[in-house]
Amino acid sequence: MKKVLLILLSFLYVNKVALAEEIEKTKFVNPVFYQPLEPMSMHSGYVYLTPTSVDFRTPLDKDIINSKGSCELLENTEDHIKMFCKVRYPKDESRLKYAQNILKNSSDEISKRNAKITAKIYSGKYTVEEYYIYKVVGLFFEGCLDIEEISYKKGQQEYASKSYYCVTPPKDMATTD
Repeated sequence: MKKVLLILLSFLYVNKVALAEEIEKTKFVNPVFYQPLEPMSMHSGYVYLTPTSVDFRTPLDKDIINSKGSCELLENTEDHIKMFCKVRYPKDESRLKYAQNILKNSSDEISKRNAKITAKIYSGKYTVEEYYIYKVVGLFFEGCLDIEEISYKKGQQEYASKSYYCVTPPKDMATTD
């Protein structure tokens, strides 16, 4: 009887640990990562995160989607998250036509090379697989908690690209004067 009880308790413990790990992959430990990430530069656009997706918007208009992706949450702590995402760029006819026009009419090889890349990205068939790390850096100024984004491709050196965003800090972090 003791063996059966011990086996049952072991089984319940293993299931509890597995359930806790599964919950950790479906909900951010730190709720600040649910907030829209507002870019601190014109290089980046707005970013919207969930534990299973990423949604990139343009720098000037947070209502225009630049790309979207499905993600797997790899690390999930109070100060950072790490995700592996497959990001797909939507078809953009105007950018595609612009690139095709350059390819057809330009004699400049650099312009043509860039136009080929642009045409590929905005054909509606372009997907990128990248790792994204979002870190809480600290209070940038009252009302702005600094979030650092680090992105890189598999096999690429980590920290290949960095961007910075602002979110509303938790009440216990905001300064009052």
